Amino acid sequence: MSKKIYALLVGINNYSGNVTNLKGAVNDVNHVRDFLLDNFKQNLCMEILRDSDACRANIIKLFKEHLCKAGKDDVVYFHYSGHGARESAAPEFYEFYPDKKDETLVCYDSRSSGGFDLADKELAVLLAQVAEKNPHIAITMDCCHSGSITRDVGDVKLGAARQTTEWDPGRPRPLETYLDGYFEQKERISIPTGKHVLLAACDRTEKAWETGEGRGLFSTILMKVLEESGRDISYADLYVRCRAAMRQVTKIQNPQFETFARFPAYTKFLGGEPIGSPTRYFVSAEKGSWKMECGALHGLPTDPGKKIEVALYPDAGSRDTGGSEIAGYGTVLDVQAQKSTLLLDFPAAGKDRYRAEILSLPVPPTPVYLAGDEASKAQLVNSLAAHKAINIVFVEDGTAKYGLSAQAGRFLLNNRETGILLQGVEGDPRECSDFIFSILEKVIGWERSLSLQNRKTSFKSAEVDYKFFEIRKDGQKEPHPGSEVTLHFVKEGADWREIRGELRLHNRSRRELHFTLAYFSEAYGVYILKNDPLPAGNDWVTLWGDGEDDYFYLSGEKNAAVDIFKLIISTERVDDFLLMQEELELGKIVKLDRTRAIGTVKRKKMNKSVTDDWFTKTITIETVRRRD
Repeated sequence: MSKKIYALLVGINNYSGNVTNLKGAVNDVNHVRDFLLDNFKQNLCMEILRDSDACRANIIKLFKEHLCKAGKDDVVYFHYSGHGARESAAPEFYEFYPDKKDETLVCYDSRSSGGFDLADKELAVLLAQVAEKNPHIAITMDCCHSGSITRDVGDVKLGAARQTTEWDPGRPRPLETYLDGYFEQKERISIPTGKHVLLAACDRTEKAWETGEGRGLFSTILMKVLEESGRDISYADLYVRCRAAMRQVTKIQNPQFETFARFPAYTKFLGGEPIGSPTRYFVSAEKGSWKMECGALHGLPTDPGKKIEVALYPDAGSRDTGGSEIAGYGTVLDVQAQKSTLLLDFPAAGKDRYRAEILSLPVPPTPVYLAGDEASKAQLVNSLAAHKAINIVFVEDGTAKYGLSAQAGRFLLNNRETGILLQGVEGDPRECSDFIFSILEKVIGWERSLSLQNRKTSFKSAEVDYKFFEIRKDGQKEPHPGSEVTLHFVKEGADWREIRGELRLHNRSRRELHFTLAYFSEAYGVYILKNDPLPAGNDWVTLWGDGEDDYFYLSGEKNAAVDIFKLIISTERVDDFLLMQEELELGKIVKLDRTRAIGTVKRKKMNKSVTDDWFTKTITIETVRRRD
């Protein structure tokens, strides 16, 4: 039996009751309908609800009578364009949702007398019912609050926002009104979760906008990416491309993709077949808990509430990436700088070893603009598959910070924001592609390390002071407030005066901590200046600035320079070898021949340890030449 796609499309422009009408929701549905007919017509079973047909009862009915027909090998697709809102939740849900609110879809008749929106709790139940036969389920939501629907920003020059007023009849919503008493019949309140992927227009704090042409901005971008990329694209790749395309239009709406109940992110859109080969990370038992050698430095998110799921495969040896049979699943409990703690859902002995494959969409790969002749671009695209450690995706439009130019065995890597050539290579195309990827890996690693932060930390970061003190000519040390420092490089007589200063640290907490001070150079080098214990007490500690060569100076005709000092405060020593890398020779074009070896930076090996809790602080110092 061939795979069927059961689709339900809902678009509402004209609402009953006191709800602002929209212009683009029905257009969205028509566009999605055309895409499905053009690409999946042979196996498509589609229902569409527009305007007055999209009442609460009809939406629920088609979930139960249409989408629930999908079997194990089938696909379910639900698209909604319309208003999103919030309402006062039933008190019985307060233990699960401390904000005491439902995130809702506004049906055509939601705000009629006695009506209710379709709440996130209700949608969760409907999805769980659809998921009982284990079909492939994808949901797209073009409405406000969509980033948390299965869980005010300023104006832009677009159309209306798809957000209506909060539904507040003056009291919390009664429990019996949720799906005709579904929760009231349960002995214990629980929110079910069906295996699916959510493609949302924005996160829960943002608005979803319409375009001036009467379309949903997210739906427009989603369809544009799908039409350009083809349907053979993974959800992970689709996520990256949609985010990049959205940033060309606005910075106040960010699409959110999220997987639930171990839905594999690296599978084909509306297909389920695996696409790509995700990296697998080593997992072993350490001090009574399971540790995965992947953390914030590798790109795992540290946002509170962000659930990360992994599949675990038996590890047969140091060079083995794991078998094809899944041993079980795990959930990330804690993301540290270099490792993460896992909770396994199956019994495992401490001597066992595994390889973990991330199922969720933790962070999008970095987009890299790709230009050049078709053969050279194809060489880079094909070579990328062999470089699993580098988390990038090639794009041919958008505002990517970095760009690769590929022309007949000559590859150039540029910073598109500054126009600086980072490095280039000439020679055999295959060897050149390997070389340029090793350079690009350093650049992306530099960016990732620089943005490192822990949003789940239990530390009170205010108890640790980290400041830059400028040393005046009279020897007085003047503190600079904040994390952005500007130094004026001035001339005294015939000479330009070097600027001296100190980075100082003060631990006002009651316990000993550990600090790692890393210097990020403009040439993409990362150097560890110190990695030492930090005692509690009343004394300031000088981290940098007490050496003979510790000063700021602009050589030649250079008019400005930026130096970045990132501080990692932790409960245990950080493995700083993961941060360190040598600088690039900016502007250099390397000529390769077949006898020349290609290698990446060799990093210093250290005894490994675990960082239990940590946070970061950064000071950026810009030195500017002052000619007058």
